[in-house]
Amino acid sequence: MFNFFQDKELTVILNNGDELKVWNSAAGYDELDDFAHISSNVSPSMEGRTIDYFYTNEIKRILFNRNQIYSSDEKLRQINLIYPRKGKMILTTKTYYHWRQLQSEFDDYMASLTFETMDELIEFLKDEYKLTREEITAELAKHQLQNPVTVELNL
Repeated sequence: MFNFFQDKELTVILNNGDELKVWNSAAGYDELDDFAHISSNVSPSMEGRTIDYFYTNEIKRILFNRNQIYSSDEKLRQINLIYPRKGKMILTTKTYYHWRQLQSEFDDYMASLTFETMDELIEFLKDEYKLTREEITAELAKHQLQNPVTVELNL
């Protein structure tokens, strides 16, 4: 996960307030996990450094030289467009941190795309489905998307 910063100290702050010093890490998934697990400071092991084990969904912030390079709060505005195996596309503004969460919630899940803004979603739908902005916004206006919501799209 942090290979870009190999041998440089990162500070990882977990949701429970723990602050970890990470010099290197290895990540992986166990078969039923929704999130990757991370082992830090193990390869290579470093004398005097603690070995920590945590999941990616436990990360609140990551700092490098006291500058924030990641915050879990940045993920809260994602928009997911879900393609089920059968039926209509599904749009959800609920918070998901990984596609495996979507797969767990939607039995017929096949694939999904994530967008940061509604404008990005609209541009994608325009290009992909050859619709006008007006057609797309009319369909989106049928649904109240200000609160976390999951809806089927009739496009």
